[in-house]
Amino acid sequence: MSRPPKVSPTATTLLLLLLSLPVAAQGRPPLAAFANLPDITDMTLSPSGKHIAFFMNTQGTTLLATRDTEGGKIHGIVKTDNERFVLQWVRWVNDEHLVFSVYYPDRRYGIATGETRLLSASRKGGDTRVMARPRSYDSDAMISQFQDRVVSFLPDDPEHILLALADEKIATPGVYRINVESGSRKRVQRYKTPIRTWVSDRQGRVRAGYGYDEGTAEVSLWVKPLAGDDWRQVTEQAFFAEAAVTPIGFARDPNLLYVRANHEGRKAVFRIDTADPGMPRELVFSHPEYDVDGPLVYSQLTNDVIGVQFARVASGMLFLDKGYEALQRSVDKALPDRANTIVSYSADETLYLVRSSSATVPPAYYLGNRKRGTLFPIAQEYPLLAEVPLSEVRQLHYPTRDGLKIEAYLALPASGPKQKLPTIIFPHGGPMARAGGGFDYWTQFFTSRGYAVLQPNFRGSAGFGHEFMAEAVQGYGLEMQDDLEDGARWLIGRGIADRGRICIVGASYGGYAALMGAVKTPDFYRCAISYAGVSSLIDMRFYQRNYLNRKVAEEQIGTERSRLRAVSPRYHADKIQVPVLLAHGDRDRVVPVAQSRDMADALEDADRDFIYMELEDGSHNLHRQQNRTALFEAMERFLGEHLAAGP
Repeated sequence: MSRPPKVSPTATTLLLLLLSLPVAAQGRPPLAAFANLPDITDMTLSPSGKHIAFFMNTQGTTLLATRDTEGGKIHGIVKTDNERFVLQWVRWVNDEHLVFSVYYPDRRYGIATGETRLLSASRKGGDTRVMARPRSYDSDAMISQFQDRVVSFLPDDPEHILLALADEKIATPGVYRINVESGSRKRVQRYKTPIRTWVSDRQGRVRAGYGYDEGTAEVSLWVKPLAGDDWRQVTEQAFFAEAAVTPIGFARDPNLLYVRANHEGRKAVFRIDTADPGMPRELVFSHPEYDVDGPLVYSQLTNDVIGVQFARVASGMLFLDKGYEALQRSVDKALPDRANTIVSYSADETLYLVRSSSATVPPAYYLGNRKRGTLFPIAQEYPLLAEVPLSEVRQLHYPTRDGLKIEAYLALPASGPKQKLPTIIFPHGGPMARAGGGFDYWTQFFTSRGYAVLQPNFRGSAGFGHEFMAEAVQGYGLEMQDDLEDGARWLIGRGIADRGRICIVGASYGGYAALMGAVKTPDFYRCAISYAGVSSLIDMRFYQRNYLNRKVAEEQIGTERSRLRAVSPRYHADKIQVPVLLAHGDRDRVVPVAQSRDMADALEDADRDFIYMELEDGSHNLHRQQNRTALFEAMERFLGEHLAAGP
């Protein structure tokens, strides 16, 4: 494009998906503006570009719906209250049919599991069908736990998909070609030990696999050359080894496989020529400071790789194709100072959808037309925040006590003083994940209540190279915990944080870190909040024995009981001197609710000040509206009482 798209607030042929526009906020924004489930998410274009599919949340109910791009009736496909099941993602297969993933908690042989299913439906609703119905209803028949792992959407075959199903051997899937309308299927690749993840080429042939051997706890890359029927094992390493190589997709040329592998201590993208017996690697994308760890992006027109997602650049992508880079520049010029991700194209790539956001601009969707050079707003995820001044988030680096530099993100209240603030240290979950500094509804909720928020990428965080992330391997409660305290002290030293009003708050691993902070430095924090946090690494190790990948879990947290006990908050509740808020969903399949129940018992036995709330039908990720609201209300009361941020 020679000129940037024109952004228009209205369009005569396009009706906004928003049901109403928000009224300008007066004073403190309402809690619901942050705690409500996003109004619209996961928008995607049909191949013709004439239709849009999306998830719509209304009063706690999530609806999968479609609508013509130029407006008209909304067609409901399926809805959920997010108790029995949760909608995860949706994708068009052709202009009249789409497939979508659902997740639900269940039990197998008395063991708690999380299950996924893939369903198809017609564009206007009806004809909803489970894609992987059991071949037999015999009680001994194996039913795959995960049934939404699409290997390929088969660009040249609009009626079928390739789906991985472990219906012959546990956790070791074969691959099936499934008709999205009838559900009929044919196996195209039998399961092969130890492969658990399959990759097809762009022509729909299963050509690569990624394996994990439970006995040796090693991972391996397997490739089938185009000329031949034999699978070759290309690499094999320990699970947490720096040299591990993972396949991420083929080029249009079926001999070229893209993989992710180590380059000078960072993850990088390489290309392998599978026709060469030596299978040499050619470096494609790398960065001197950060891992290049996003997925490949493909052209709808050429069926070839055009780039890789990379959050560390403004465009969110590293490009191979200059034409798409020019389009991205045009979008960025039209929507400056935001992260603008093109999430969907029509088949001819005339129309495209952009998801645009920044720390101060909640995510919104825009429909672009390359022929007309236009870009129209069509939906907002958090419309109640459209008129609310949000907090800027700035990246900073602070030193640790042993001389490392930690990247972190600091958000201050949008109005009011900027010094001596009540402060929240907000470690992310994972722990092998990272904070990114974009829009975060937790962070903006906290700053709207007058708190400064620091999100550190402590040791063990992902994206900073293998050595840094490997600190999370048997590092719980040690230096990665100290990094959080060092961040808080850095804020105190610069006069930003009030020494006597600092609370540590987190979810999942962040919840563990909040509890461990209250244990390890009992006179430092004013309070602690743990949502879905781990309290006993001993019990987590025992819990993981019920599942595959247990050796990986053991490697990550360790096996020595005395060491695990030393860094498990539950066994040191008597050391905690500050009020604690514990919350947990009773159907959490990531961290079992017993972790918080037992912590509450330990705090009660130690006669400590705490609140425990159990969220009914609650998941690990706060999918249910009632639970999200209840947690935010409890946090608001708790922080208001103990940090005294003011009105």
